[in-house]
Amino acid sequence: MKLKLISIIILLLFSKEMYAHILPKELMHKGKPIEAICIKEVIEQQKNINLSEYVFPSNISVISTKAYDKNLIGYTYLYHENNITYECEVFYKYLGKINDKIAIFITYRDGGTGIFTRLALLKRDNDILSNFANITLEGDRCDAGVEMAYVKDNRLHYTLNIGSAHFPELCNTHGKNINIPHNINNLSYSAVGSCCAIAKFEDNEFKSIELTSSYLEINSEDQSLQNCFAIIYNQYLRKNHTSINITDLEKFMDEVFLLYNTHHPLYRE
Repeated sequence: MKLKLISIIILLLFSKEMYAHILPKELMHKGKPIEAICIKEVIEQQKNINLSEYVFPSNISVISTKAYDKNLIGYTYLYHENNITYECEVFYKYLGKINDKIAIFITYRDGGTGIFTRLALLKRDNDILSNFANITLEGDRCDAGVEMAYVKDNRLHYTLNIGSAHFPELCNTHGKNINIPHNINNLSYSAVGSCCAIAKFEDNEFKSIELTSSYLEINSEDQSLQNCFAIIYNQYLRKNHTSINITDLEKFMDEVFLLYNTHHPLYRE
């Protein structure tokens, strides 16, 4: 009995030291990590939460705290609403501090098939936890899902998994404005199975796109925008031009639209 009690005390002390090692004091409350569901509310709903008054939702039942990364804090849980139960999950990871702000990676699933990720900067003022800034919008795997993130030299470095539809978006946001064809939705926004590149950022500054896919499938009789994208993409792979900065991206999209316009003379810039 005495040995069992000693083992429990050692386990509790070890757990506290483990959390203290990976978490700053701003993410601790009453000796424990801030609840993952609380972090999600702060980020997702852009709300300030008083940790001293926070009450864990009564319609949530935690079923597991097991995660694929030992530095992830959170749980898989059952969410009960209107006599329906959904299996969900939420985990967050402390990335580091940028000045006095806390950089957070969060991943969650709300009962459907989507596996969402975000990056945010949180601020702690006494017991008030608030969302200082959303670094990324809600991403879902190949649809701008967070692939990797870390803090170095007071800057947030991160990469997003992207598909073909994100290429013109990044060009318009970080480079020159391009005249996008009306059927831009022919390019792939799919969350699953359409990753063809990784976009690299430092804070909100776009750095490059790394082409990651093998050769994309091409249909010789297909004149769609997606097929034109695949042709140019494969040309870049053959030239081993797999790292694309903003100047390269503008040229890449010019080539895609030029090829598309050649096939579709009714659409001219």
